[in-house]
Amino acid sequence: MIKKHIAIFFIMFLAIGIYAQTTSSIQTLHLFENMKTKGNLFYIENPYSATGNGLGISPEGRIYIFQCDQKLIYELDNNTFNAIEIYDFHLPAESGFTNISELYFELSTSIYTHVAINRETGEYRFKVNVYPIEPERYFYYEKSDILFFVDNKYKLYSIVSPSMDQEKNKTNYRDHEATMKLFEPGSGVDLQGLTLDAKGFLYVNGIKYYWHGVQEGKHKYQIVDNKLVSISDGIKSFTLSTVSSDNEISESTEIHPSGDIYFLTHYTSTNKHILYRIENTWDPVYRAEWYKNAAARDAALMATPKATVNDDNVRIRKEPTLHGTQIGMLQKGESVKILEKSKDKMKIGSMDDYWYYILTDSGVVGWSYGTFLDIAK
Repeated sequence: MIKKHIAIFFIMFLAIGIYAQTTSSIQTLHLFENMKTKGNLFYIENPYSATGNGLGISPEGRIYIFQCDQKLIYELDNNTFNAIEIYDFHLPAESGFTNISELYFELSTSIYTHVAINRETGEYRFKVNVYPIEPERYFYYEKSDILFFVDNKYKLYSIVSPSMDQEKNKTNYRDHEATMKLFEPGSGVDLQGLTLDAKGFLYVNGIKYYWHGVQEGKHKYQIVDNKLVSISDGIKSFTLSTVSSDNEISESTEIHPSGDIYFLTHYTSTNKHILYRIENTWDPVYRAEWYKNAAARDAALMATPKATVNDDNVRIRKEPTLHGTQIGMLQKGESVKILEKSKDKMKIGSMDDYWYYILTDSGVVGWSYGTFLDIAK
């Protein structure tokens, strides 16, 4: 999955259609040793099995790396780019990110298998096997709970309400014709803003979904085999090209929601990995606005009310009810952030209190009963 042999040495811009003169800034962010130990990256030449490292970036700009050889996901600090969290979800070495949403890590774990894992709890949302179809791309739309995928001819297929139950997934599988019927009036499926145009292109709330690319601001980005990044605003287009070198291996390239481009390179001459960033200078207004909004969001999160747990074994539930699925446990003295409060109080025995939607220091998000929380004034 990750064995890609193209080196990134310098950037030049080639016009497509209308020439666009653009100046880019390449920043060296972090150097990783080529060691098969936690916190470092690893790559072995001429391997007999999957090897290497794949980048993934979340909607809020968090940067992750899947390390194939150790089968781990690293979360990087946004300032130092050191690995600050390491997740072991027992993934196969052949795995690779297909998407990171606000809720889920999505990865292909084989040619035919796709999984979604809750970023906060580590719980698997689904695991599907779509054999004999060999998907080119996946798209899981959380609002309608449908997993879409296309083959190499871009025929659209789907699984409605994907789960960990393979028999249920087979029952809910829709071939191309059946998937097209989901979009017809009277299908009985709430698509939550999904539509198809006359040519069969998928739209999300009126915005075209790109199977091979992403749109950030006014620009569409398309990565081609880690060798090129094509960038277009619909009028002007240009391509970030790379120059090969025998002692460099380009491992992974990803687009940040600010429009910045991140890429990871392994240098065989020094046996080290370097994470780089190309700053979005072609749309600096959008980039500045994105980082401004991100800073405001982070500041709001810092200002979020806090609470201290006043008892042991306080449950965190998926839903604000006594019978909600338990997703975590709190102990006396732990500090949590309050994100939301239930509309009404709920009486449980002699207790009568609100449910609070909380965020723990370990990243678990869920509902806990207010009696067991001392909320800071």
